[in-house]
Amino acid sequence: MRKYARIPVSFETMIKKDELLEKISEEQKRLPKSKLSKRHGEMLFLWEKKSEEVRLTLYHAVKKDMPDTKFSGTIRDGLDGCQLDGYIKKPLGVWVIFWAIAIVSLLIAIGFPFLLMQNPDIPIINAWPFLALLVIPAFILMNLLAFEKKRLKIINDYLREFTQAHN
Repeated sequence: MRKYARIPVSFETMIKKDELLEKISEEQKRLPKSKLSKRHGEMLFLWEKKSEEVRLTLYHAVKKDMPDTKFSGTIRDGLDGCQLDGYIKKPLGVWVIFWAIAIVSLLIAIGFPFLLMQNPDIPIINAWPFLALLVIPAFILMNLLAFEKKRLKIINDYLREFTQAHN
């Protein structure tokens, strides 16, 4: 079964909240933004941090590529360590493309009957193949929001290893 749009995840770790935030800061310093363009062909995990909210973006080649997998969550204190709760989701760029394709397809579907009304010489039987082409954008839209199992496994394994999670 495919998962769409966003998936809830939670990682429990024995690391304290402050230590995990410090580890994220060290990871941010380890990858200077100026040298990212020289890392062609590598998979990059880039962290962003705003107090207790953290974001992790998976880039498949270089930072210039549009990512298609992102983690966004919060760090909460636990009994022994801390807990990282959040969602693996699609980033904003994917949603922009999704809505652009959806709106253009909708405009075509709405505008097509008006075209038929203004040109009554076009037989309706010959017009249905044109409307059947709207299946292609629907297929593209579904695949834009679907997660690939490999990428989910990559980001899940990375987060599990990074947080030293035991669940």
